[in-house]
Amino acid sequence: MKKVLRLSYRYFVNNTIFPYFRMLMTHKLRNIASMATGKLLDIGCGNQPYRNLFKNVAEYIGTNSEKYYSANYFSKMKTDYIVEDGCNLPFGDREFEFVTNFQVLPVFSDPSCFLQEVKRVLKDGGVFIITTDFMYPIWNAPYNYVRFTQYGLEELARQNGFDILYLDNFGGYWSMRARNKEKYIKDMPAILLQKISKNQGILSKMYLLLSLILFLPLLLILPIYLNLSFVIYHYLDKMFYNPDFTTNYILVLRKK
Repeated sequence: MKKVLRLSYRYFVNNTIFPYFRMLMTHKLRNIASMATGKLLDIGCGNQPYRNLFKNVAEYIGTNSEKYYSANYFSKMKTDYIVEDGCNLPFGDREFEFVTNFQVLPVFSDPSCFLQEVKRVLKDGGVFIITTDFMYPIWNAPYNYVRFTQYGLEELARQNGFDILYLDNFGGYWSMRARNKEKYIKDMPAILLQKISKNQGILSKMYLLLSLILFLPLLLILPIYLNLSFVIYHYLDKMFYNPDFTTNYILVLRKK
């Protein structure tokens, strides 16, 4: 069963190809990234999906956490430093002209402490880019602590000694639905397996197993459905945009 699940899931992931959220992020970052020069630190860089946008930097340094990535996946990451604590970065004072933090802010239990540490490693006048979830499900549980509104982000920046150069949201109600739908479907096999392993009742276990068996064929057709819905949702968002339902924020700060 696990082998069938892995193969089905791999098929699902490989064929859900419309890079919807990546497209939204790239559009927002393209002009901002052009201002980056000197030495850049990407905190929580993953596989550095946006590195190619920062063409003018002299050096690009990325950090990742072993707590988040599995050992097999982590070995494939483009990682220069392993960092588990955002309040203790292994870098000197005023070492970087530019710092980025893409989609990682919710994992910091003390965002103010994190911003103070970023401020420490930034040169005077250095720039810090943050992108972060707003309407998006829990991930990396139980290490997922916060969701900020734009007003909360503004206050966080001011309290920690940054000037706000730019703050915007991206993705309205329909973009939010697209991201949430994809995550819901991707997470469901693992959720069902976890329930099966923990459930002690035979009838309940059989019911959950049947649910999982019925879900597997759906993984074969869901990529078509998702790819089509992403395209439709993108244009619905353009027609009926409501920023109060945003899926994400982008914040560009300058160290005073």
